[in-house]
Amino acid sequence: MLGTLAVALPWFVAHQLHYFTDYSLASYGEYFWPRRAGLILRLTGGARAILVGLVQIRLGLTDRVNTLHRMLGKVYGAGILIGGLGGFYLAPADSEPREASRETIKGRPQVAETSAH
Repeated sequence: MLGTLAVALPWFVAHQLHYFTDYSLASYGEYFWPRRAGLILRLTGGARAILVGLVQIRLGLTDRVNTLHRMLGKVYGAGILIGGLGGFYLAPADSEPREASRETIKGRPQVAETSAH
């Protein structure tokens, strides 16, 4: 668990932390700037759920500190809810199909269906 955190935390700091420290068009880019509220919710909720989830697993496996385990379960659930709401907000924003996804499904060329009458 700590190994996962040791890998994920530096990546998060290097690639995602700027969304929290630099609230500008230059940081977010043209794509995320109009959707920044959803992105912040998604990142905040997801990071909370991952960090608290690792502690939850540890406490659950050792069967220690049941009160803390239950309280952190509520924090974890709130993180999932917050991240889910952010993802729900962001999902319709990516409605235009990308070039690769239009042409292939799971690496296979797309074949138009025909019906014989």
